[in-house]
Amino acid sequence: MSDTLPPLAPKPRPELQSFKPELYGTLTTLPELSGHNKLAYALGWNYNGSFLASGSTDRSVRVWDADTNMLITECLGHNDSVNQLVWDPTSTNRVASACNDKSMRIWDVKSAKSTANLSFSSEIMNLAYTNDGKYIAAGHNDSVINLIDTRKNKVVRRIVNPFDVNELQYNKQGFLFVAAGHPSGYGTFEVMKLVHEDKHSAPTLENIHKVIAHSGSCFAIDLDSTGRRLALGGADSLVSIWDLEEIYCEHTFIGSTSLIRTVSFSYDGLFLASGSEDHCIPILHVPTGTLAFSIGMNASPQQIAWHPTKPVLAYIGDKGSLDKNKDRAGAIKLVALKAP
Repeated sequence: MSDTLPPLAPKPRPELQSFKPELYGTLTTLPELSGHNKLAYALGWNYNGSFLASGSTDRSVRVWDADTNMLITECLGHNDSVNQLVWDPTSTNRVASACNDKSMRIWDVKSAKSTANLSFSSEIMNLAYTNDGKYIAAGHNDSVINLIDTRKNKVVRRIVNPFDVNELQYNKQGFLFVAAGHPSGYGTFEVMKLVHEDKHSAPTLENIHKVIAHSGSCFAIDLDSTGRRLALGGADSLVSIWDLEEIYCEHTFIGSTSLIRTVSFSYDGLFLASGSEDHCIPILHVPTGTLAFSIGMNASPQQIAWHPTKPVLAYIGDKGSLDKNKDRAGAIKLVALKAP
């Protein structure tokens, strides 16, 4: 395990801090997107980075072109707060969203219409598309994972997990990684495989590996672009980075003074950003395990997302900085990493 993070800078502090600019470069502010009037919880880029989607307590999903700073479309139909979203990895125009009313929709961005609307008996905590776009795994707050066939737009398998299901992500090889929590309190990540028992029955998820990773439940998970490394964030205020080839912990960091609820690798895997209830986003240099940058905020980050092909980080949680956005709780902010 690596040394712990240096203490986060006390208030007042600059919005952007670069701790070793001669080694890691600097952060610069990009034009912010007006976002939503109300607080936003969901954020994500499509697979090529052409669109950025956000979901809000205003019940909408909005899709943005970050290069032009323009709103592309607004998807309306949910009856409550939109808390989760995930893009289809095979389409630049299809995104799935989960609502606080226990429903999930799949949207066609071009038409701004939903092509599927599914209701469940419990709230959805996270969504994950398979790499071929054929299935979505929906993790629920009652430890259930529902497997949804996107061609039939229906649930084809219901899996009851022995651990709390907090966040999900598929890798390119088809394995599902689950950030989870044991009822006794410790945190794990599980590895599941999509298994087709025969050609006439629906696939199921088979648990093939489980790793005890944190002293508190794990709530955040992300895989780097190679699929070799996995990052976890836990209720114990720790962020850990795991080598998946050998299944060992490379680094453990004190990421905050509170629960870690979101982690995100940069497109090249060199940096890892994390978000908690603290009013900042620390960004780690992964190879050395050191704190490279910090983004100071006036509120807690709700979600963070690195661009899939550029050193650009989007985040939500702060009110807008521009006069026209100063009363918008769902403004989307972006920063770019400039090389030294």
